[in-house]
Amino acid sequence: MGQPKLLLPWRGSTVIAHLVGELRAAGVTEVFVVLRSSDEALHAAVVAAHAIPVQPPSDPPDMRTSVEYGLKIAGTQADDLTGRGWLLIPADHPIVSRTTVSALQASFRPGIRQILIPTYAGQRGHPTLFSSDFAAEVGSIPADCGLNWLVRKNAAAIQEVPVADSGVIIDLDTPEDYQALLNRDSQIP
Repeated sequence: MGQPKLLLPWRGSTVIAHLVGELRAAGVTEVFVVLRSSDEALHAAVVAAHAIPVQPPSDPPDMRTSVEYGLKIAGTQADDLTGRGWLLIPADHPIVSRTTVSALQASFRPGIRQILIPTYAGQRGHPTLFSSDFAAEVGSIPADCGLNWLVRKNAAAIQEVPVADSGVIIDLDTPEDYQALLNRDSQIP
């Protein structure tokens, strides 16, 4: 991207502030954001957005390691994760809406082993809502695999949740992606 994408302007704030705001508006009470140790500007933005910055002692080499560390911190700061779910969303999905998060929450059944994945026009997207028991399994994902390995391994636990939010399949990786999002957003009445 050439610049910190989570600090790009988006809908009157930044990408990360908007995303945290949508999660909060959907009733998510604890939002943890895993950062690199040198990401001081992003750290400040996460704090300003009323989320909890999590900075491992060494930078995670991949998303699996980031998620594992974030879950470890979340587990020590929560009263009890049993029966609760955890939501995984790459922060570069800036236009996921609160209605999508609410739809996932409405489909969640405490005490049932499940992975809830939103779909738009038949395509799976983000965020993914996991029942609490999957947190302990993240550490067992093979080093050369990502979180999709956990999802594939537990196909019987998957429930797709159709949503009318194209934001679940749109991410922000390149300057062209960002410009397309800005153009798309300016066309929404």
